Amino acid sequence: NISDVTVQHGKTTGNGGGINYDTLGLLTLNRVTVTDNSSGLFGGGVFVRRGNMNIDLSEISNNRSASDGGGIDSALSGASVVNISNSSISGNVAQGDGGGIFNDFTGMMTLTNSTVSGNSSLSGGGTFTSGDLRVLGGSTVSGNTASDEGGGIFSIASLPAKLVVTNSTISGNTAVDNGGGISAF
Repeated sequence: NISDVTVQHGKTTGNGGGINYDTLGLLTLNRVTVTDNSSGLFGGGVFVRRGNMNIDLSEISNNRSASDGGGIDSALSGASVVNISNSSISGNVAQGDGGGIFNDFTGMMTLTNSTVSGNSSLSGGGTFTSGDLRVLGGSTVSGNTASDEGGGIFSIASLPAKLVVTNSTISGNTAVDNGGGISAF
């Protein structure tokens, strides 16, 4: 477990500019700030593959990825489960997809009482998902930008994945092409 820590100014040509969690098991981030990190591949702030992660009372902000997942990238080849609660994912940039969050098709991610705001990318300015995504319990996805589709959320629903949004707000997101708020296909 990692608690009461700031992870900042990390830089890598690989994955996870701030935190790279690429192992089986569970990592919990509690009251952690991951800010101003960059990756040459995936997960400017946080990269998760194979393992599970709980993020609570934390901030993932102002991170950059040269590919997918400016803030958080839950990657292919691992069936990761990521639970985010009472946290903020903001101001992150991905040159690929998922400015705030990228959730690949083997992953399951849940946002509870959390905010995804001010992020930008190609598709899924706030969140790009081809896996299961649940946005629950007072969460907000707002002010995100996609230069293609899905300003707030981009979901590939044609895969055996689920997108569930309950008791949450999707507002003020922008996409150049389809789905300013949500684009699902």
